[in-house]
Amino acid sequence: MAPTNYIIKMVSLYMPAEIIGINHNAFLILSTVIINVVTYIGIYIIVKKILEFFSIPVSVIFNLLMLWLSTIIGSVFWIQFTNSRNIEVVAGLGIVYLGLLLGKKVSPKLVISLIVLSTVTFFADPMQLFITTTSLLLYLIINSIFIDTDKKKNTIVVVISVIIGYLLSILLTSVVKSITHVEFFGVGSLDQSLAIFSQPKLVIVETAKNLLRLIAGTNEMGSWRQVLNIGLVALMILAVIRLVVQKKLSKKFILFITISVLTPIMVYVASGQPVFKTDTSRYLIMIVPAMLIGFASLELHKGLIRKIIIAIIVLILFANVLSLLNAIIKTQSFDLVGENALRNRYEYLIANDYRYGYSSMDTAIPSMYLFGNKYNTLLPLSCENNKLRKSTLFYDKSVFENNNLIPVKNVPIILDGNAISNSPSVCTVDGIATQLGAPLRLEKTQNGDEVLIYKYDSIKNISF
Repeated sequence: MAPTNYIIKMVSLYMPAEIIGINHNAFLILSTVIINVVTYIGIYIIVKKILEFFSIPVSVIFNLLMLWLSTIIGSVFWIQFTNSRNIEVVAGLGIVYLGLLLGKKVSPKLVISLIVLSTVTFFADPMQLFITTTSLLLYLIINSIFIDTDKKKNTIVVVISVIIGYLLSILLTSVVKSITHVEFFGVGSLDQSLAIFSQPKLVIVETAKNLLRLIAGTNEMGSWRQVLNIGLVALMILAVIRLVVQKKLSKKFILFITISVLTPIMVYVASGQPVFKTDTSRYLIMIVPAMLIGFASLELHKGLIRKIIIAIIVLILFANVLSLLNAIIKTQSFDLVGENALRNRYEYLIANDYRYGYSSMDTAIPSMYLFGNKYNTLLPLSCENNKLRKSTLFYDKSVFENNNLIPVKNVPIILDGNAISNSPSVCTVDGIATQLGAPLRLEKTQNGDEVLIYKYDSIKNISF
């Protein structure tokens, strides 16, 4: 089982790296850097194009805002590993830009481009259909009804193009399934979405927390610098409101920004994520490009106010840079991929001559990629509702079945520290003992990770 973007990433990144024979550690670091750089450049280019579409001047404030984004990017994107979700954010923005152009003037080239990009994007990241594309369609429909009333036909063309792209993405998913035999994740359940009505206060609190976390910057920056970033956003919102009051912004631009900010929030709430306290920016992430577009309009301020805005951004940008440099110096490590802890857990398996054992997904998957051999296998477990389950994320079910056929007496469960967790569920030593019974004995890896030794019969029936 895997997300659909796993297929694109395997074909475009991992398989070529294996064919060429690139060192796994070097590949992970290099591919992570490349994806993050491409994401940043892509956002810059497309956001700039959208600003030009709305006739917003692109100058000092926009460039400073992009620099500011680079200092808080750790709380916005998944920058610590090779995550193509970052690229998909750029693709979502691309759909928005192409849709805006097509909504203004229909051309076969734009129609084909939107269909192709929508197909690939919806296949790789179905959430872009609900977040960016919904924002685009809402904007175009409302705009064609109340503002540009002569653009209804153009809007219909955009809607049809997106629908075709969506249908083609479903077809592409079916084709890939039949070829690879990989099962793909589905969307959240209706029960999860309906849960928001039972705890409205929690929904409001968790949504606010994740919005603030998104713009505050990483924890390494220090709490007071996070407050500065949140304060900067608050000041810029007030400055944009002043432009609205002064009627310096077009109705179309105000409508676009409003929808682009509110839609991800509504999707996040409707998904039920706030109730489960997942601390995720997955559904809110598109708010950041929307904010950059909105805040870039501050260039329309003149004289002293514009200079004050620029000065404040520069000061906070400077503070962020210093704090990040300080954090890098204090925490510098050559163990960039967390290799030491992973190696210790896998070497425990080898040193004690276990043909296979179990560990968390965060340990099993990278350990087998970095150090795995054909004789010793770590199988991944997830923790759901505080109970262990065999995880087929990036693992074929047959791998479990083949290893379970190997005649062994005892099998270790290697914990990450003293638990296996998939937030918000945590499977502790006591919790595992409650589920599986008392282990034969407890041991530790060289790093001090807890290891529970069980008889084969005690754990063979852990469910998938």
